[in-house]
Amino acid sequence: MCIRDRVSTQSTWACMIHNLLDEYKFFVKYPEKELKITGQLFGSIIQHKLVDSLLEKISLKYVFEALKRTGKMLRFGAYALEQFLDRLKEWPSSIELILRMPNFKSTYAELYKKVYENGQQVIKVTQTAP
Repeated sequence: MCIRDRVSTQSTWACMIHNLLDEYKFFVKYPEKELKITGQLFGSIIQHKLVDSLLEKISLKYVFEALKRTGKMLRFGAYALEQFLDRLKEWPSSIELILRMPNFKSTYAELYKKVYENGQQVIKVTQTAP
């Protein structure tokens, strides 16, 4: 692959990510199938570290904001969160935030339990650290 092709590919990827982030405000209007696919895509991008740290922070912010809501946005947040549960321990304060979300807890009890278990692992590690 020549440098020009690589730059073009990176530019296309950046454009796709920015468009995905710009679409956030319209997720509430998405049909269920598309909402689920978009949530899974969003979460997979976070899980696999496919964006730089700034875009990752923005993506996480959107997921955590969605988890505070109800209806479609809460579902979007849950679809995304399921994809990057393994990385959640990297953000202990986010675990605490999620565990204080009553709508999330009552609607997604199993996923809430997984977040809680992740949180317990992080707490144990920090408590035993010198």
